[in-house]
Amino acid sequence: MLANLSLVGCYNRSAVSPPQRRLQLLLESAKQNLRNMAYFGLVEHQLASQFLFERTFNVNFTRRFVQHHNTHASQVEISPQMRRRVEEQNSLDLQLYRYAESLFFARLNYVCASNYVSDLPQCVNSSVIRVPKWSNSSSNVSRIPE
Repeated sequence: MLANLSLVGCYNRSAVSPPQRRLQLLLESAKQNLRNMAYFGLVEHQLASQFLFERTFNVNFTRRFVQHHNTHASQVEISPQMRRRVEEQNSLDLQLYRYAESLFFARLNYVCASNYVSDLPQCVNSSVIRVPKWSNSSSNVSRIPE
């Protein structure tokens, strides 16, 4: 868990009311903890994650990560109604993931705009450094999200 549970009385669900306020505090805490991490990667962007790790910690892997696009989950089909229900039940997780994706690409763009540009491997090109597909604007990538 990324959130600081002490902000909401640990597992005492009645410590902060209303429940939506408690959930919002947990989400903001998770975002802050993610911002404070020196590094995190995204499994669906293995090569970009590797590049960012190498530049963050000044190390080089001996082999490039392999990007797999086919998973067991990608082979499961669900109805639009079921998809909406899953998204509703996991709305905070989706918000955190979207934030993490935005933060990841902002960090990647920062590294690429710095003096490491000449190190940018062919596997991490301008098609990877982009606005997340869920976003409506490019503002998510131009700055580190707050």
